[in-house]
Amino acid sequence: LTSRRMEKYRVWTDDATGINPFVPFKPKRHTGAFSWLRCLARLAFAPILLFFRIPLVLACLSWLFMAHFIAFFIPIRFLKRIFLRYVHILGTRVLLFLMGFFWIPSSKAPETPKPKAGDLIICNRISYVEILYLTFRYSPVFATPITPPVGEGLSEYPLATCSALTMFLDALLGRKMRGSRGDSAPTNDPAAPSKLHTLLMQARKARAPLVVFPEGTTSNGRAILRFLPVFGHLASPLAPAATRVFPLGVSAQFQHFSPCTPVRGGLGHFLALLARPYHQLSATHLAPVTVGKGITPNAALTSGPAGDYSRAAANRLGHGLFGAGTRLRPASTRPGSEAEVWESIRTRMASALGIQRVGLDLFAKYKFLDYWDTTHQRGTSTSADDFHTQ
Repeated sequence: LTSRRMEKYRVWTDDATGINPFVPFKPKRHTGAFSWLRCLARLAFAPILLFFRIPLVLACLSWLFMAHFIAFFIPIRFLKRIFLRYVHILGTRVLLFLMGFFWIPSSKAPETPKPKAGDLIICNRISYVEILYLTFRYSPVFATPITPPVGEGLSEYPLATCSALTMFLDALLGRKMRGSRGDSAPTNDPAAPSKLHTLLMQARKARAPLVVFPEGTTSNGRAILRFLPVFGHLASPLAPAATRVFPLGVSAQFQHFSPCTPVRGGLGHFLALLARPYHQLSATHLAPVTVGKGITPNAALTSGPAGDYSRAAANRLGHGLFGAGTRLRPASTRPGSEAEVWESIRTRMASALGIQRVGLDLFAKYKFLDYWDTTHQRGTSTSADDFHTQ
């Protein structure tokens, strides 16, 4: 019976790649003396790590909340931005250190500029950890897609903003999420849904970039899900003439415990993460793409400051992928062309991370979670091919 149930998870395996992006990682069983010794050592040190880390994590979170409360009373925007920027640099980095992310290596294309106020950062979603990392790097405004309970097939989805701390705690506690099962697309967010160009203007006023997780939910890190259609409003007459889009990919390297939360995050996963000495997360900052009204994927490309890199990237990654400082010029429009622009960016992100694109999306995740909950399974598929070990 268990084998048959596990086999049914293959319904959510991508046909083209054979990857299931929703099934959680399951560590291999302990075999051999060394494996058992490592397990016993982890069990012995886990209470010690939790004893020291939990109070420090709570103190760090309390300090961050207090700093945000103080910032609420700072009337001048640029002073508030400077204050929160230093608070985030210190507070989130200490929090990541306490969680075992001692060093987060990052790579980027040569001469890639830094995101500025009003720029758009799109990032894949694997856990709650990247929320802290993005806050440490940019102190951005976060926006998540709003998906109604029956919303599959809509041409556009609005976005709602939320603070980094709120989003982080929601991921841990399961609030504002469909069934509290690890989705990052809230269905009853109190913030008024807004169009993307409106949020970009709000981010510019707040002197911060805007971060959007276009997948709308988390994955197990093995693939990038299909983007929800949330970018169409960049073609609105009210949108900026040009918006710089910074694709950013995050990946976790692990063997025995995965920081990824494709099904369940929650306090249990967070405590398990704290109980292990260290974890590895890496970030890949891709060269920006300038988008705007009337843009198509077959538009002429011009190289930015790093033209040599742009040509090398195009030769390596193929047609439709863009190098540093790439600008898409307006050209004749055709049906589906705008979606192809974002699909090309998704391809570029997947290639940079060394993973695959899949045809599954947030609504496939909903169906997977419905079945997952009915089976009450804690494991994953029976095939070793369904696990992502590195």
